[in-house]
Amino acid sequence: MKLADSRSLIVDRLVPATGFRPDHSLLRQLRLDLDHVVEAPRGLGPHIDPEFHSCGTVTAHGA
Repeated sequence: MKLADSRSLIVDRLVPATGFRPDHSLLRQLRLDLDHVVEAPRGLGPHIDPEFHSCGTVTAHGA
């Protein structure tokens, strides 16, 4: 398996967790302004949206 920085990783098993969504029901009481697509703070959402970024392509953003 090749990593984003060109290193190789040898593994016995790869278990992707695609489709996993955490339960945010506890956070509703905190009134967080979450991005509805990536379920992250609204200011961070556009920086980490997997539709536009992949692992290793997100630059430092300070959010």
